[in-house]
Amino acid sequence: MRNALRVIAMLHIVSNLYTQSYSPDSLRQYEVRASQTDGNISFELAKHFAWYNPTYVSNGTLLVYMPGTYDNPQNTTYFTSLAANNGYHVVNLKYPNNPSAQTPCRTSSDSNCYENFRKEIIEGIDYSPDIVVDTTNSITNRLLKLLIYLHNNNPSEGWNGYYSGSTINWNLTAVSGHSQGGGHAAVIAMRHQVKRVIMFASPNDYSTVFNDGAPWTRKPHITPDSAYYGFANLYDDVVDYAEQHIQWNDLNLPIFGDTIRINNSVCPYNNSHQLYTTDTDSGVAYNHSNMVRDNETPVDTAGKPVYEEVWKYLLGLNCPTTNINKVNVKEDIVVFPNPTNDNVTIKIPFNNQSIVEVQLHDISGKFVKSIVSNKRNVVMDLSTIPDGLYMLLVKYENNLLGRKKVIIQR
Repeated sequence: MRNALRVIAMLHIVSNLYTQSYSPDSLRQYEVRASQTDGNISFELAKHFAWYNPTYVSNGTLLVYMPGTYDNPQNTTYFTSLAANNGYHVVNLKYPNNPSAQTPCRTSSDSNCYENFRKEIIEGIDYSPDIVVDTTNSITNRLLKLLIYLHNNNPSEGWNGYYSGSTINWNLTAVSGHSQGGGHAAVIAMRHQVKRVIMFASPNDYSTVFNDGAPWTRKPHITPDSAYYGFANLYDDVVDYAEQHIQWNDLNLPIFGDTIRINNSVCPYNNSHQLYTTDTDSGVAYNHSNMVRDNETPVDTAGKPVYEEVWKYLLGLNCPTTNINKVNVKEDIVVFPNPTNDNVTIKIPFNNQSIVEVQLHDISGKFVKSIVSNKRNVVMDLSTIPDGLYMLLVKYENNLLGRKKVIIQR
């Protein structure tokens, strides 16, 4: 009887944990023109966007997102608001983002063209003859002045924790961006130690003169290799995915594993730092943008972006519980003994299928361990796993998924 009550209690706990621990209705969104933050910046129609949710415990990290060429912050809100609803302070920055770096540099004989082009936009110093951005309009100044503005207008929200005087606290910042913005994120991380680098469809700094990626991608970077992540589209309709992959190699992403197609994989994606999708559709630059930009990001029947699981992984969050509850087959797997105090056997209901992988997640959705297989029956050793309620996610052949709760009880 006591064990039965314990099981019921665990099921009640996990049910509560699967619900949201924050209130989405409490998300605060700010729209601020750059000219409001610095009188020396000219008026622009497009605005900075920022997000903060006071009902979620802050993780002490500022996420800076930079849109691609000619794009504006208002067009990417799914990814950024998701980050804010998971403890980030978030800024989607309006900055000088035209033309693209490829316009002058792809056919340039100057091997430093890409790096100098980006450094001028980031710092506002005259590095490049191909772009004119002064200090006032640089990414650095615009970001600093926006943070000061947000703090002055919302002093209880902690925006002042991300700058000290006239210096941005890059060590408390995760930088991200799409296309041109993703390239800027990587260059910032080369020159400052940041907490994370998330590159969507980028970098795109390939030279047809040298038939190689820009040399800056091979230079030492202050930010550790482990902080860099890329998410691209195999069928990118603006830039060549193969060229992007060359630059991922130069940035040392492969040391954390091979590329992973997210369409037939689940979080934590073999802990890879190189993710790609094969989702395609018609439209201008759809495949180039669908990893993150609102209008191109695919959504499910409930209107939820299908890449939320990927975004959370890129942001360094636990694998979401939505992932371990997703089942693509009606038949359930068999797990015994359950509860268990040692090993557990997983058996699938198909005579002509094998188990490809079994993952164990805790009740918060955090990945614990996994095993790979090619058998119908798999034995997983749980002898070193603490007591509690867990979820087994089982991947069969043909990309089918099954799941089953398991209780470890001693």
